[in-house]
Amino acid sequence: MNESTGTQSQSIRSALPRRYEIDALRSIALFLLIVYHVFCAFQPFAPLIMFIGSSDTLKNAWFLGELINPWRIPVLFLISGITTGYLLQNRPVKKLLKSRIMRLVPPLLLTWFCIGPISPALFQSFHGEAGGYMPNPGHLWFVSNLVVYFILGVPLLLYVKHRPDNLLLRLLRPLSPYGWLLLLPAALALTTLFLEPHVSPDMFSTHFIRFWYGFACFLFGIVLVSLDDHFWRGIRSVCHVALPAALTLYLMRMAEVDFGGRSPALIVRTMESVYGMLAFLGYGSLVFSRPSRFFAVLNRAVFAVYIIHLPVQQAVGYYLFRLELNPWPAFALHLIATLAVSALIYAFILRPLHWLHPFFGIAPLKSEPARPAEAAETTPTRPPWPILVGRFAALYVVSPLLVLGTIVTLASLPALQLSVDDDSRESTQFDSSLKPAVERFRGEIASRSAEENQREAGNLTAHLKRAMEEGNIGRAYILALEIQLIMEALENRGVAEANRSQIPYQESIETDPRLRQFIERIRGRTASRSADENRRVAESLIASMEEAMEAENPDQAKDLALEIQIIMEALEN
Repeated sequence: MNESTGTQSQSIRSALPRRYEIDALRSIALFLLIVYHVFCAFQPFAPLIMFIGSSDTLKNAWFLGELINPWRIPVLFLISGITTGYLLQNRPVKKLLKSRIMRLVPPLLLTWFCIGPISPALFQSFHGEAGGYMPNPGHLWFVSNLVVYFILGVPLLLYVKHRPDNLLLRLLRPLSPYGWLLLLPAALALTTLFLEPHVSPDMFSTHFIRFWYGFACFLFGIVLVSLDDHFWRGIRSVCHVALPAALTLYLMRMAEVDFGGRSPALIVRTMESVYGMLAFLGYGSLVFSRPSRFFAVLNRAVFAVYIIHLPVQQAVGYYLFRLELNPWPAFALHLIATLAVSALIYAFILRPLHWLHPFFGIAPLKSEPARPAEAAETTPTRPPWPILVGRFAALYVVSPLLVLGTIVTLASLPALQLSVDDDSRESTQFDSSLKPAVERFRGEIASRSAEENQREAGNLTAHLKRAMEEGNIGRAYILALEIQLIMEALENRGVAEANRSQIPYQESIETDPRLRQFIERIRGRTASRSADENRRVAESLIASMEEAMEAENPDQAKDLALEIQIIMEALEN
């Protein structure tokens, strides 16, 4: 292609109208995450992710959360890639990269050091624990990924920018739109199978360890939107097939259909994830493709509201869950209060204070653009030195550190004691809503030394005793589960280091008849006792477990923790 042809093509592309559905879809995706987080506060695993939660849970309704779980985060990466592809049409790659980093890094730093620590502090205070300052990215962990994606995606951005009619587009056009139903799942499944060997089917939706899957979604967004109207026409057609396909695969997952191993199961999960994203984008394009004042306002506010919603959610829960309301009205009240308070903070604090806008991702209002001649004659003013220092730090200090930290994290993932054995199955004593949290907790255990796990088990035992005294059975159940998993790791550490494909203790119930009989015997004894008797037995078992831990007998402590867990399960139900 000669230079004149490329210039003509870019001129045509720059004249394309704004895609209003992108603003709407981004806003809806972040809104769904807020709803999802509030819903998680009513699940048994809420304490594991340090969410202030209810002991009267909605775990029987967790199937609603699972409906969006496989694609709720990947679709954000896909939409970000689509947005990047559109911005690329009118901006040089260097300018685009700088603007994206400056849009993402300040909110990430603010959350890491100021907003993120609020949630665990409120959680610890709610449970009467000694609080402490815990810097963490919290619910903005995916923003860190996006910064790295932009940097690593520069080669593709340059390729798409300087070769508008590139080989990738020539390959994708003939497959549009129904060929995407095979191409996208195939590419993303290969990404999972070969680049994410630490991911098992039950961990598919543990998105914070799915770096490469998210990166692939981001890259696909850049490439697909380069098809211009061809992409949007295709997505509006294919969504009618993608939606029933996604729902069918979701129902099969809820029915726990066995696909015969890790690889087939991951392929099916990937298909469900991709079809969910295609349906979301397609129907969103059909409904929201026209200008909307509502989404114009919401799109400017939604990221700031998302940033502040989690500490607001924790603060609302801090008082709401002490009222012991029925779970469904409590959920509705929790969601409404979280959204309302977050919106009020945005409207009356964040929006009026313009100096806060960069730290909360609030875009400047679009003013009338200057004519080219006026723009050329205008001499740009030099920003104040604090802004220059901040830009330099974000571009040349924080961003490289994020890339380096990501590389170190990715290198350490295969060392985690996460089972990917094709024949392993999750223990039947865990309900499906606990699986993601159990896998996450196992990863945390594997990252700690034996001494650190011993100390953590001692702390959890003290919290378990306090939860029993307060009558917080749901909290006690989770703590007993955590202690049991730690004892399991301490007992199996030597074996696990020699053979990482072993079947973990929790997953060996179906294959070990003696363990199964042991559990059934405990459940039988528990069922024969009254609630008060079970509480007294649990207190006695906690004391015995402390003695076993002091004697460094993890095998006995593990069995005692299992028995405590079963008693807590019976008391809760």
